[in-house]
Amino acid sequence: MSDLRVGRISALNMFPVYHHLENAAPPGVTFTDGLPAMLNAGVIDG
Repeated sequence: MSDLRVGRISALNMFPVYHHLENAAPPGVTFTDGLPAMLNAGVIDG
């Protein structure tokens, strides 16, 4: 199984969501911080 990369947008109202996801994430899940435009560019670029 390949690793899962999750984009994390730095917004205060998203803290509870990411806090729970990080604590419940199985091995192989990584979180990448960034602005929405940067994260979208990462999806397009692969």
